[in-house]
Amino acid sequence: MDIKQSKTCRSARNVYVKVNFLKVTDIDTIKEVFHADVLVKVRWREPSLDNAKDLSVSDFSKFWNPKIVISNSAPSATCKTWRSVNLAKDGEAFILEKFRVKGVFAENLELHDFPFDVQDLSIVVSSELDDDDVDIIEDNEEVSAVNVLCFVDDTEWTVRDFVYSEPRQFNKEIAETQFKNPALLVKCVATRNAGFFLYNIILIMTMISTLSLTTFAVDKSLIQNRLQLAFIITLTGVTFKMVSNQSLPKIPYLTHLDRFIIGSMVYNWLVCLWHAVLSQYEGKSNQGDMDKIAFFVLIGLLGVFHLVFWLVVLIKRIYQEFKLKDRESVYQEKALRLMGSSWKSERINRRNRITRKNKIDAGGNFV
Repeated sequence: MDIKQSKTCRSARNVYVKVNFLKVTDIDTIKEVFHADVLVKVRWREPSLDNAKDLSVSDFSKFWNPKIVISNSAPSATCKTWRSVNLAKDGEAFILEKFRVKGVFAENLELHDFPFDVQDLSIVVSSELDDDDVDIIEDNEEVSAVNVLCFVDDTEWTVRDFVYSEPRQFNKEIAETQFKNPALLVKCVATRNAGFFLYNIILIMTMISTLSLTTFAVDKSLIQNRLQLAFIITLTGVTFKMVSNQSLPKIPYLTHLDRFIIGSMVYNWLVCLWHAVLSQYEGKSNQGDMDKIAFFVLIGLLGVFHLVFWLVVLIKRIYQEFKLKDRESVYQEKALRLMGSSWKSERINRRNRITRKNKIDAGGNFV
């Protein structure tokens, strides 16, 4: 009982985090990883060094350490770490720890809207200590940033020019004892450019679905010929479904692209089904009228399917854009508060005059 009371009375120490995405080189949808070069700055108060005249510390093991780790970096990633002591204007001392991490980072991609998706690229900054000892929060005196000009995979993705963060807790059990490790997810946002999938899959699949209507040009007395053409078109849709699967990891849900291809295949199946039904009315006087009515009904179904599909895609995209605008405005407000009213214009001018070889300084700041 005494141990629990002492634990709850203990106050957590604040650890402030800033992350700069220096370079993002590739986003691998299939493996659900991204390659990046990031600089993580972590600082925390050290009262014993307040108003110190000599800030050179050779042995940081004498001081408290939050045991910060980058949880989602791959084992092959390279990490350089260095520490220093900074004094604030009021004499308060902070220990500053920097991590320069280059390599692969795991990311659980949300692909429900693929290929019209917006993905968060996260750096998971966590502590090995319990959440009663550490509280990891976004730095309130510095602004995290992403260098959009150093993004390499810009033909498939567009990186948005803001960073936001989310607190998180990870539960861990050791010897039947529950531990809660605090973490901060610092994220930049990438929007997929869907042009490749629009032109090479969706447009072609639309043409194939439309071609299924041409089977009605075959005389209704030749049902077997109609069915042969309809089967060929349906099997072509199956081929496109297999091609689209090569662009995605094995996920247990449907994406927008899956829904479009499956919907097109169902439409082709309906055309095949109608021709099979029509064969049962061979020789009937109303067979021609039935065939004509079915032709126009199927045209209407194709139009409704495309209308509903693109409305859903458009509404979801507009909703995503509103969310991104809100996050971007919060980011810009913080930047303006910390860096002054000229921050936005100065940043645009810097972008116009920097070269691809000199975009960010060694400290991770825009130059």
